[in-house]
Amino acid sequence: MQLRPDKISSSRILISALDWGMGHTTRCISIIRQLITQQNEIYFAGNSDQCAFIRREFEDQLKLVHLDGYGVTLDSQKSAYWQLLNQFSKIKKAIEAENSFVQKFVAEHKIDMVISDNRYGFFSAQTKNIFVSHQLNLQLPFLRRFVNSQLKKWIEKFDCIWVPDNDKKSICGDLVRVNFTTPKIFIGLLGRFKKEQVPLKFDLLGIVSGPEPERTRFSKLLADYLRKQNKRVALVGSKEMHDDIACFENPSTEELEGLINESACVISRAGYTTIMELILLEKNAILIPTPGQFEQEYLAKNVKSVFLNFVQEKELI
Repeated sequence: MQLRPDKISSSRILISALDWGMGHTTRCISIIRQLITQQNEIYFAGNSDQCAFIRREFEDQLKLVHLDGYGVTLDSQKSAYWQLLNQFSKIKKAIEAENSFVQKFVAEHKIDMVISDNRYGFFSAQTKNIFVSHQLNLQLPFLRRFVNSQLKKWIEKFDCIWVPDNDKKSICGDLVRVNFTTPKIFIGLLGRFKKEQVPLKFDLLGIVSGPEPERTRFSKLLADYLRKQNKRVALVGSKEMHDDIACFENPSTEELEGLINESACVISRAGYTTIMELILLEKNAILIPTPGQFEQEYLAKNVKSVFLNFVQEKELI
């Protein structure tokens, strides 16, 4: 069996994605769509939010099973390093738990292949195992060698790495420039939306994302900024409704696709899934890297696009 997305057919596949925000889950949509068209039987494992999202996208086209996530929290007002170090034991336990889950599930359901989007313990010795990631060589200011050494040990347990990027014209740069014993396949940018030429309803569309409590803080920041603009504005992902802003708490992929196409400019965090989708849509955007998330800060410096403009939070206040 060739381990490229377009070469996999007639297989029983178990998929899961990291629960750090929803970006890892949403970028799996295009992979799942392709695998379904190639007559594969798909099982998706995730927490309640992830499963609810996937159920809405695919209805009865695949099977869902509950699996707890890593449960990482992040507050940009505190040191990202200390927060992650303090949660390392929790992350390690989650990795051990997910591996136990996979071993049992594979045996019970006769799974042929396991696909993990950035879940390091989501693999089985009884199957072919794919690791989907653009974070293979983290560009950290401290402890870079130590952290990447640990990532290497985890990732090399997989049979193949799917990198959602282009080999010749890379967006990720040094994030994917690293040698592993596990082969890498560049599968191109992943996007769930289609570009449509439609009349514009909004001048600015704010999109809230990321783990709590950072998500709620960013939601308030975006709402305050949009409220000050003398323009047609909308906000996606806010749990709080605002009378002076068109708010959409949890739109479907189809609904969000329409909102983005109907907006002149998007304002959001600089997550990699967001960057991929906006580049594919050729949509003007203002992206704000999450303070302390070094991947987003690196991407902000590395991505070169006529559409994407990166700013710091203080520029919105």
